[in-house]
Amino acid sequence: MATNEITKEKCLEMDVCLINEADVQKKLAGVLAASKVHMINMSIKVDTGCSELALPKSLVDKLNLDYMDTVQVSSSTDNNVPINLYGMVIIYWEGLTTTARAYCMPSLDAPLLGLAPLYQFRPEFDWPNNSLKLSVFSFPQKRYHINFNEIDKVIGSDDKIEYFAKEHQVTLQMKNEGGSKMVLIICANRLDVNIDRVAETVSHFEPSLKPI
Repeated sequence: MATNEITKEKCLEMDVCLINEADVQKKLAGVLAASKVHMINMSIKVDTGCSELALPKSLVDKLNLDYMDTVQVSSSTDNNVPINLYGMVIIYWEGLTTTARAYCMPSLDAPLLGLAPLYQFRPEFDWPNNSLKLSVFSFPQKRYHINFNEIDKVIGSDDKIEYFAKEHQVTLQMKNEGGSKMVLIICANRLDVNIDRVAETVSHFEPSLKPI
């Protein structure tokens, strides 16, 4: 049955903080006060049809970004037109950061987060809330080969896995790559976790552990 109701499309957004990286470097060098660092807290639309960070001119000005270059860009609104490239921008989301150059699109009225910077966060889709969330792969991780017959020395029972993971703030995953080859993936649950040190602890139980 036809209806006159108009369904409002809900865009996927992320709450981020955009920061002028050049200002941060000046602050670290002691030549710029923290209060002078240009940053904006905002919700940004995720656009899988966009490859980079696209900003309207108003946000480029608010962030006081440095001009880098003029490049040819094609988009749904502008095809093969010269676009000013600015940067670098630090994108802060849920305790994680990545950097991106800002493409200043003349026809854009709202910022767009493209796939290249989005992939750096490696988020998971939160289906119940129709949003993105941190995943175990959002945090640093390393892979190690381990002998198949010696797994119990490292992994053991579920209780041991849970205790080890909680104590060292990591998540352990095992993958079989065929035959006797097993891969142990150690994923940090926080950015300050030293994965190499955790691996040293594991190697005390199983010397066959080797980094990939």
